[in-house]
Amino acid sequence: MASQEFTIAPAGVSVPTPGRWEDKAAIREVIDNWVIFSDSGLWGEFTTVWNDGADMSATWKEAPATEFGAGRC
Repeated sequence: MASQEFTIAPAGVSVPTPGRWEDKAAIREVIDNWVIFSDSGLWGEFTTVWNDGADMSATWKEAPATEFGAGRC
């Protein structure tokens, strides 16, 4: 049987298991890209943070993600 590595963490602290670090990094990259592309007006790149057919809702506009940037120009 293969040995297992255990991590001790304080109660209530989530310790990512192997593979979860990559997932968390990928999620963080999408969030960072959303902010950078949106705030920079990079609307072509902005659409890359959405799945096909996704919608974006904000307090001032609701539209398909592919069209959302048009209202921000």
